[in-house]
Amino acid sequence: MTKTVGTDKKDTIYGTGGDDVIYGGDGADVIYGGDGNDTLQGDNNGDSLYGQGGKDYLQGGDGNDYLNGGSDADIMRGGDGNDVYFVDHKGDQVIEYGNANGGIDTVRSVIDYTLTDNVEHLFLQGSGNINGTGNALNNDINGNSGNNHLYGLAGDDCLVGKDGNDYLDGGIGNDVLIGGTGDDTYFFDKGYGRDTIQDESGNDTLQFGKGISASDVLLSKTGNSLTVSVGGGDTVTIDDWFSGNNHKIENFKFADGSTYEVTGHGDYYSLSAVNSIQQQTQVPSI
Repeated sequence: MTKTVGTDKKDTIYGTGGDDVIYGGDGADVIYGGDGNDTLQGDNNGDSLYGQGGKDYLQGGDGNDYLNGGSDADIMRGGDGNDVYFVDHKGDQVIEYGNANGGIDTVRSVIDYTLTDNVEHLFLQGSGNINGTGNALNNDINGNSGNNHLYGLAGDDCLVGKDGNDYLDGGIGNDVLIGGTGDDTYFFDKGYGRDTIQDESGNDTLQFGKGISASDVLLSKTGNSLTVSVGGGDTVTIDDWFSGNNHKIENFKFADGSTYEVTGHGDYYSLSAVNSIQQQTQVPSI
């Protein structure tokens, strides 16, 4: 095992082919572990740590750090500051402690990933059809150019599908769901709160859970937006519905398999059945 200690300057340090222990010291350091099972530790500034080969342990310390374990199952601990983690192996572990200086932390992943505790943001990378899941915090979860399933779970989340045919489920909390391009599906159920959909294009679907039937739905026009109320204070507001067809949701689907579309004009709008008995839900604009 080889031990290396950096200076108080901005160092660039390369490990050997074996198992290295490298301490960057003060300064914003760049550390490459190389092959082997390495331990890389930054310090009080914004360090960039690259484990590369082997099962590595990376610790950022204070500052806004970047941690990339490399090709194997690595342990990454950011410490204080706004840290960014790159995940590419199902065995990678991201550890953040919930202290006051923990910062706003981000994972960038090329595989299916669920945010661990105390990490706020998730960005899916590449073009694969991979999925992302949040945690109990207020998360920003972003898809890639593939077909993604994004789940907010608890908290007031923002889910962005981007390209591809995406599935967005905000979960409990007042969430913002942005499908992007493609044929996207937005999921909503009783107890989900007050969600907002910002749709751009495609043949899109608002899918309701088992707790909601067509008879529960009331529609209202609020400015340029369409508000879908399902009782109990739960609503979905579809922004800019009346500003152009690109912002509309073409299909309203229910757990019993029935599909409806929105019809109407002026101040009155209703759900008209595509494959079921018509359900009228006329409500004047607000």
